[in-house]
Amino acid sequence: MSNQLTGKIAVITGAASGIGLANLRLFVERGGRVVAAAVQEDMGRTLESDFPGAVIFARCDVTVPQQIKSAIELAANRFGGLDILFSNAGRGGSTSGVEDWDLEGWDETQTLLLRSVAASAASATPHMKARGGGSIINTA
Repeated sequence: MSNQLTGKIAVITGAASGIGLANLRLFVERGGRVVAAAVQEDMGRTLESDFPGAVIFARCDVTVPQQIKSAIELAANRFGGLDILFSNAGRGGSTSGVEDWDLEGWDETQTLLLRSVAASAASATPHMKARGGGSIINTA
């Protein structure tokens, strides 16, 4: 496999399953190092064992901005910086219709799928600037 990501450092949210996990594997296969930010602690610890030296797990609920910031700072402190932020964490939101509006469900969905992406970018940008730039990828 190509080493396109050799020397690149990424934080992937939602990295313990689905799209996040598939991309974590791809990033590592291509030479990258990854902070796997996810809420599934058992799977996260397994990823560290499966990819020693290339993956660090950070327990991260992206709806809590300090946890996002901590995962990004972990990348900077342990791997030396940040080049790629892949905001991938998410799930289906409230399915209620307009007549049965669920304001609490709406707020939870917005926090998970929008606010967390903005908070992640805000925390990542200074670290990327320090390395001369970077890439922010958002699953939508």
